[in-house]
Amino acid sequence: MPAAELPPIWNGFGFWVWHGEPGVMLAAHQHGELELNLLLSGQVTYLFGGQMLTLDAGQLALFWGSFPHRLTAAAPDSRMAVLTLPLTHFLRFGLPAPFNESVLRGEVRSVAADPGDEVLLQRWQADADAADRERLAIAELELEARLRRLALAHPSPRSQAVPSERRLSRAAELARYAAAHATEPLSLADIAASAGLHVNYASTLFRAVFGLSLGAYVLQHRLAHAQRLLLTTRRPVLEIALESGFGSVSRFYAAFGKACKVTPLAYRRGETKC
Repeated sequence: MPAAELPPIWNGFGFWVWHGEPGVMLAAHQHGELELNLLLSGQVTYLFGGQMLTLDAGQLALFWGSFPHRLTAAAPDSRMAVLTLPLTHFLRFGLPAPFNESVLRGEVRSVAADPGDEVLLQRWQADADAADRERLAIAELELEARLRRLALAHPSPRSQAVPSERRLSRAAELARYAAAHATEPLSLADIAASAGLHVNYASTLFRAVFGLSLGAYVLQHRLAHAQRLLLTTRRPVLEIALESGFGSVSRFYAAFGKACKVTPLAYRRGETKC
């Protein structure tokens, strides 16, 4: 996606489809939607959280845009299609729990595209542009079916009960606020208050919908931010620790070592694929 269209802020796209030539992004950005990328030709490279992700022509990738991501390189002949889907819609599909949880933990699900994926995305773009309620409902049903096929690449015998629309909306509100403010001083009470909820109820609701605690979710965002700075800057570790929301460098080292099994400097040197 062209850098000019995607400034480095917390964007909100809703249900949106784009086709075109991707451009290198000047900075990472975040948004609350799920993002489905289909690379039609060429090759692109993302910095997603703290990892480099390369997509080749014919690959389809799904990830949650809540984690900082940035397109860092694109071959001259690259063309791609991008779809964004609101989080509440994704959760309402009731996809297998381990698949949902892995995506919401910040993992990227990439598979070889099906022959009809380009046609589907072109149709969904027309549906989104038309803004017709019936066409959008059909597009959502087709997208649910496509994501169910994507989930088949990561099978699991477990099933997932779909929370009510109100619970999904409240949980998504908590996630958006926590992700947008993760690098700031932030308590569970602050996050709960953003949605007008009691902290105990907010914590229970978040875990029920996302499969992890609010605290773990905030920590993932702080680590992802720190990993990105370690890979793209030469700034001191102390400065990165504080900017990423860790109260002290000792807390940062402890959390980073537990998650990545190496020190921040070793990570910067490429000694892990955390």
